[in-house]
Amino acid sequence: MFDKISKRKGMTHVRMLRSSDMSHQHECHDLIARWMLRILIDLNTWKSSRIGNDDDNLKAIGLLEEKCGDLNEQFLFKLLKKTKKKLDQKPIQISNIAENNLIWLQTLVGLTDVELEILLFAICISTYSPLDSIANDIGNLTRSGAIKALSGILHISHADISDALSRKGNLLNSGLLKINKGNNTDLESLLEIPDGISEILSIDENERQNLLNQFFHQANNSSLKLKDYPHVKKDITLIKQYLSTVIEKNIHGVNILVHGVPGTGKTELVGVLARSMSAKLYQISIADNDGDDLPSSGRISAYQMAQRVLANQEKSLRLFDEIEDVFPANSFFDREPKIGKAWFNNLLETNAIPTFWLSNSIEQIDNAYIRRFDYVLELKTPPKSVRKNILKKNLGDLDISTEWIEKMSKDKKLVPGIISRAAKVVANIPSSPNASVEDNMEHVVANTLRAMGNRVQKTDLQKSTIDYQLDALNPSHDVHQLVNGLKGVSGARLCLYGPPGTGKTAFGHYISSTLDKPIIVKRASDILSPFVGVAEMNMAAMFEEAREEDAVLLLDEADSFLQERSTLKQSWEVTQVNELLTQMETFDGLFVCSTNLMDKLDVAVLRRFDFKIKLDYLKIEQVWKLFSNALNWDKKQVASNSKWKSELSLYNNLTPGDFANVLRQHRLSSKSLTAEELFSGLKQESLFKKDSNQIKEIGFHANY
Repeated sequence: MFDKISKRKGMTHVRMLRSSDMSHQHECHDLIARWMLRILIDLNTWKSSRIGNDDDNLKAIGLLEEKCGDLNEQFLFKLLKKTKKKLDQKPIQISNIAENNLIWLQTLVGLTDVELEILLFAICISTYSPLDSIANDIGNLTRSGAIKALSGILHISHADISDALSRKGNLLNSGLLKINKGNNTDLESLLEIPDGISEILSIDENERQNLLNQFFHQANNSSLKLKDYPHVKKDITLIKQYLSTVIEKNIHGVNILVHGVPGTGKTELVGVLARSMSAKLYQISIADNDGDDLPSSGRISAYQMAQRVLANQEKSLRLFDEIEDVFPANSFFDREPKIGKAWFNNLLETNAIPTFWLSNSIEQIDNAYIRRFDYVLELKTPPKSVRKNILKKNLGDLDISTEWIEKMSKDKKLVPGIISRAAKVVANIPSSPNASVEDNMEHVVANTLRAMGNRVQKTDLQKSTIDYQLDALNPSHDVHQLVNGLKGVSGARLCLYGPPGTGKTAFGHYISSTLDKPIIVKRASDILSPFVGVAEMNMAAMFEEAREEDAVLLLDEADSFLQERSTLKQSWEVTQVNELLTQMETFDGLFVCSTNLMDKLDVAVLRRFDFKIKLDYLKIEQVWKLFSNALNWDKKQVASNSKWKSELSLYNNLTPGDFANVLRQHRLSSKSLTAEELFSGLKQESLFKKDSNQIKEIGFHANY
């Protein structure tokens, strides 16, 4: 290969010295000097060049002893021509290291001799300032101008240079060279090479793999297994079947997009998939060997390099992680996209090796790209059962109670990545009598969740002040029978209505606890939006979340969405009702609505509920039982204090919520709760209500 190039008197190179190191002659001195003289003479830039005033440039072309700036133009021109003629007749030497490495790279990527020589020139001009300085006198160039200039510098035909720099050529497709667009670009800026590629001219043979690692490397093995992803079992099956077929048939242009919030295990999933298929997984590098982040253009070059090098690798996959900054986003402030859509689409459609593209968010990716992915998988936070197993797996050796794990696993914000990192921290903290492992775990997790903008709730294992009891409800239906019946069905639709505090929302929680299912509670503030269409999207999302979690879906304040459509004035309000009706029809889980305003609900909505259950004010016997229980009276005390039952009978609008409020208020007092204080508090709660005028207060009761 080098014999052919040497006949053109142009191709040699050895270890590059940085331009700052001028104490030694550059090992590619003759080749660079030849290129510089061709720029000065053949491209006729010698008149505008300041060659005689720069010692570095003089050294580079072998005129160290001459002071060309002191000579007249005619003599300078003759001197340059004489030097050029002498150099053209001189055989060019090349070191074994550079020759072997260049041949290795050419074979690895499949470069032609012309492509390799252009790459060598791009490396030299980007790493050696004298060549760049002389080339600057050519002026700013377009792509066609650069082809013409390179033809004159390298003494290669214009057609051959044009072919080597075409989109069909391996030089550009390999990512080893990028032609920057623009009409005001000097030659060095126009020929962009990836960081680190210049090392090819100086590295030892056993360092070649380190050079490739700057572009891609074999991915680390994942400690997880496919069984750790039961929530995407169907997707895993389909993807494995598809990849097995395309690998066997050698189908090109296969791309799979995996997206989801950070910490859901996207990278690990790809690793698990590859291992289950006995396929080698190569990851596109995110940083160079110095640990510096690669720019988006550098990562695309790395992707192209992997494409060429691994094209013939049997049964292999590629992983391109953190693609948020890679895909060109449409922005009002961008005068032109960073990368042409047509070029990028072609990149997706022609890749030889199936590639996984991973992103935390796909909002910035144009739909024109998304539709070109063969398979799109959103990896969401795993359901409660999976979160529970992850907690057990990571905390199995620590002093953690089963009850705590049960409570903690209910938090949907706990993605696997957060759990594993928090567990690592806590496992390496010495035990202390002042803080339990559970406390430490919650503290570490809470800090991470807050930093991510999430609300944090303390995991409280203590029982509530008043245990929820079905007997403390006044329902219009036998709720004991209903709860037992729900244990044998997969789904139902319940509408709970009645005055505030009668236990509607708490009944939804009771159902989820009895059925051992997580509960998802949504309120108007979670769904409504000032932007048209967003509320409908939020409704669809909550039903989808309930499906994935196999959870009881409780919609509180349902009257905000299910109002009679004939009374609505805005079209978007009607659309919200229609959307909720549609979602209810297709939801096969347990859906519970609660409302204080039953008379405002749409008739069509009411027909869709299996049961419409009113939870009314407590009967006097229920009030008396809660009153006695709150004071911890035994049977004898209950009998001796029956006067309070008579007093309570005058207030027919009391609810379990009223008892809970009074008991919460009393927690601020250091005294024991008395019957007088409990009655007084319940009376105030009753009188605060709008229907308090229904209460009959007679005799001394009115002035109690």
